[in-house]
Amino acid sequence: MPSRPGVTMTKVVKTILINAPISKVFEKCDNPNAMPLYVPSVTSVSNVQRSEKRIGDTFRATYGMMGAHFDEDFTYTEFERDKRIKAAFEGAMKGTMGITLVPQGNSTNATLESEYEVSGGILGKAVNKLLFERINDKNAERLLENLKMVCEFA
Repeated sequence: MPSRPGVTMTKVVKTILINAPISKVFEKCDNPNAMPLYVPSVTSVSNVQRSEKRIGDTFRATYGMMGAHFDEDFTYTEFERDKRIKAAFEGAMKGTMGITLVPQGNSTNATLESEYEVSGGILGKAVNKLLFERINDKNAERLLENLKMVCEFA
């Protein structure tokens, strides 16, 4: 995602080993309705439009953070069964989020990549550095930890 003047781009990359087969992990990641189980702050998912190929499929996730609720609209941009899913999102923030899965014996190595922008010039950059980067970094860790729990114990 190219950077634009007055826009701060932030990238988060986190990896975790999940003691579950890749097909089970992928099934959770490919189900937007499962997001509230493992994605921090997602309270609901709606308007799910799915096709067999997934590219171009859409859904809306509602987030609740710091007493406020906001919607993010997601569109699948990459889909390779049991390997990778990536979606673009826009709403309160704009960016991409993807997960890459690699088998490790009977386990799965999951790498989450998220790149997002916060606009607003100097103020947006300051707020991003002070708040959003810390929150999103921790949320990426929690997302993977929650996904691990959901896949290993469900």
